[in-house]
Amino acid sequence: MKNRDEIMAVRQKTGAGLGLCKKAIAQSDGDIEQAIRWVASQGKAIASEKSSRSATEGRVGAYVHTLDPKLGSMVDLACETDFVARTEMFIELANDLAQQVVAYRPSYVDLDSVPSEVIEEQEAFFLKQAAEEGKPEAVAAKISEGRMRKWCQEYCLLDQPWINDSKMRVREAIEEKVASLKENIKVRGFVFIQSGGNTTVG
Repeated sequence: MKNRDEIMAVRQKTGAGLGLCKKAIAQSDGDIEQAIRWVASQGKAIASEKSSRSATEGRVGAYVHTLDPKLGSMVDLACETDFVARTEMFIELANDLAQQVVAYRPSYVDLDSVPSEVIEEQEAFFLKQAAEEGKPEAVAAKISEGRMRKWCQEYCLLDQPWINDSKMRVREAIEEKVASLKENIKVRGFVFIQSGGNTTVG
């Protein structure tokens, strides 16, 4: 009975299938936190394997802020089949991503979607900043890389802390669903809307 409770706890936390959760508990000797990390690692491996597969189906997730209805967003989430696009898990993920966009207001989907001139400008700024702090050139370069990663965590959707679990990145949350649904899943784009204000298209 206890083993079943552990499996259900992992399933509730990750959204992964029962089979994967059962295997995770077995691999971790019943340690729920370790099992959750194991599911995440499996999601990363499966996502990498399926990343080259065509994702031409999907749906639009949408969210309007419950306390401030002037704020809303839409996310174009892609998958491989119409069957998966209609599943409760995929629909929930699309809508959660839309809520993420309203809460964290990213400017880009990921680093690959950031214009090269913006990347160059940020890198130059961080290098100059580190140099002005008196850091040697080699150290300044490493500091610049670290600050660029933090910049991505603020402005790139997939690198942001996941709204449902701040210990995870959005990318990892999607990878967990890839592990469960066995299909390539990717964010094609998003729109953040502020009525009477700015609209961000990422």
